[in-house]
Amino acid sequence: MPHAVIAPSAVWRGSPTFWATYNDHAIQLAKELVESNPRTSKKGDVIRARKLIAANHRRARAIDQVHKTSGIGPRCEESDRLLEIMVEAEDAVCAYPASNLADLEAKLAFFEERDLAKNDGNMALVLADARRLLAQKGR
Repeated sequence: MPHAVIAPSAVWRGSPTFWATYNDHAIQLAKELVESNPRTSKKGDVIRARKLIAANHRRARAIDQVHKTSGIGPRCEESDRLLEIMVEAEDAVCAYPASNLADLEAKLAFFEERDLAKNDGNMALVLADARRLLAQKGR
């Protein structure tokens, strides 16, 4: 759903605040302005704040309607379930101790293929494997 922008923007504590539904800070500010002013207030900022809150509610309702009619909820749940399985499998490969250089080479290739080397914890596992294999070679 597209975001709504209510013009003009406001200045809050010296910084411009865009009256837009993508700006959580502006929505919070709008709620505070509306709560602190009487319903009959015709001040420009209060009117814009009410418009922003209404636009945010309309957008949220439209998103809810899309979720209900598209069936995206169960699809997202299935995607999350499959992601959890994938992460558990990756973690199992990472944690499996390499017993020889071929295992270590396969683990490194897996890390590179899955872009797992960025995780410091994974690299600690590889270093432990390398140290263990080097110690075995020295025997």
